[in-house]
Amino acid sequence: LCRSIRINEWLYDKIKPLIKEDAKERLFPTYTQSRFRQMFDRLTENADIDSVEWEDKEAFLMLSPHKLRHALNTNLLADQMESEGQVTETMVAEYLSKKKAEAYRKSLTDKQLIITADTVVITDRKILGKPADAADASRMLQALSGAVHQVVTGVTVMSAAKTVSFSATTNVRFSTLSDEEIDYYISHYRPFDKAGAYGIQEWIGYIAVEGIDGSYFNVMGLPIQKLYTVLKSW
Repeated sequence: LCRSIRINEWLYDKIKPLIKEDAKERLFPTYTQSRFRQMFDRLTENADIDSVEWEDKEAFLMLSPHKLRHALNTNLLADQMESEGQVTETMVAEYLSKKKAEAYRKSLTDKQLIITADTVVITDRKILGKPADAADASRMLQALSGAVHQVVTGVTVMSAAKTVSFSATTNVRFSTLSDEEIDYYISHYRPFDKAGAYGIQEWIGYIAVEGIDGSYFNVMGLPIQKLYTVLKSW
């Protein structure tokens, strides 16, 4: 799972159930076991998050496990970026795409190029990442029901000599969803790997999306036209 740094077997066993299935390589920070245990317990148990040092929260966000998306859902990242003068919640996705790319910067050769992306859903200026469980997914879909939300995907294209980052925003209008519709979608499609707890290309997109303003593919997770434009001029 991690090629750069070996971690204690005990620690791996604790973290493994939380890590996304498609995560093949992740960058683990070089903390002592006691500090890592304390950080892990505080974040995963949703305890006193504000008492955890920002460097710890940022390192955990790079791992993208579902329960740690609590940090996004409580807008800790947006608050941190704002305090650094990096501004608003709409910039979170681009910021995270940069962090993902930076993990691979030193390993890139002259002939290699890496593309990283991260998508968030924003409703009422609150960031929705990926749901931790069915209850969290239900809460997110209820928040989106009958309203317009934003889907923001940040993309970073990086080579050994050059880096370009950008984001795209699509406004999505949802019809009002019943509890039965929300429960059906969650139980049949299990959208735990999707920002905002839904995939527009799935059943819920057919029955809930009244209209969109912007790129459809951006809502799916990659603004292909903007990416093509960047690559064409690379």
